[in-house]
Amino acid sequence: MRQPAEVAAALPAGTVLVVYHVLPKRSIAWTLRRDAIRMQVLPVGVRDLEEQVRALRRSIVERSADTQAASRALHKLLVAPLGLREGEMVVFVPHKSLHLAPLHALANDRGPLLATNAVAHALSVSAAGESLAAPLVSAGALLALGNPDLGDPDLDLPAAEDEVRAIAKLAGTSAFVRREASAARFRSASPGAGIVHVAAHATIDEVDPLYSALKLAAGDVEAREIYGMDLRNARLVALSACSSGMGKVSGGDEFWGFKRSFLVAGAKSLLVTLWPVADESTARMMQSFYRHRDSVTAAEALRRAQLEALRHPGEDAPLFWAPFILVGDWR
Repeated sequence: MRQPAEVAAALPAGTVLVVYHVLPKRSIAWTLRRDAIRMQVLPVGVRDLEEQVRALRRSIVERSADTQAASRALHKLLVAPLGLREGEMVVFVPHKSLHLAPLHALANDRGPLLATNAVAHALSVSAAGESLAAPLVSAGALLALGNPDLGDPDLDLPAAEDEVRAIAKLAGTSAFVRREASAARFRSASPGAGIVHVAAHATIDEVDPLYSALKLAAGDVEAREIYGMDLRNARLVALSACSSGMGKVSGGDEFWGFKRSFLVAGAKSLLVTLWPVADESTARMMQSFYRHRDSVTAAEALRRAQLEALRHPGEDAPLFWAPFILVGDWR
């Protein structure tokens, strides 16, 4: 296991690792840069933080007028004390309820954090160190599955089909849709793919997240099955599905769900969502992400795609532009 000082020394210039630890009556944030490690005590404990994160998430999903105030309150508690520098690459290591918080969307008078900083997440300090130690290789072939035929027209996702077709066109390949977007194809083709993109429905089991499932044609793929797959070729797995980044935090702060299952299987990074997503706005954002990805880091590509979504007419609410987070290798 890599130690914090070792990870800090390996951080590129212009990158800061923010490590939270939530305690009963207060919280602690460490900021790790290659030349310094700093500790900050934050005046918020586990129960109050859970309530504030839950309230923010609820206000976002309901498009409530309370969203801005809730976002600013959490920014003041969690981000403002850190002394982040404009333009820094910010990698968060969340703890407890912060695994479910849209930290990139927390705002002050200047706007959301992502207006000035690219943001990614790591499951632990050691995981961030492993990402940095891994060789930076170009992504291989794209596997794009979208709008699987689930046998019920009410479950069709036409914008998801447009999404994967457009992404595949950018990559010079073909997408698999409807009956071809099957569980069997996912199982057989994912191990050889450099990018795996799934635009489909997902079900999240909050009692036992290992039974969370991607809903594909002719069958489901559950999180527990993904643990046993070999996805070491996958530079990126994108789950363009409702709440695909949700799961359960164990007593030891192990996060169980799709995030852990894909990373354990060998995927280098994940794009997942924190709440139910809108079909058409998500399709536009994902196409924008891949257009930018060829010229900038994954984290910066997501930042640019989200800012473009924020500026889209009628979609300036975080519900539309802020659901996605990048977990794992941010390069």
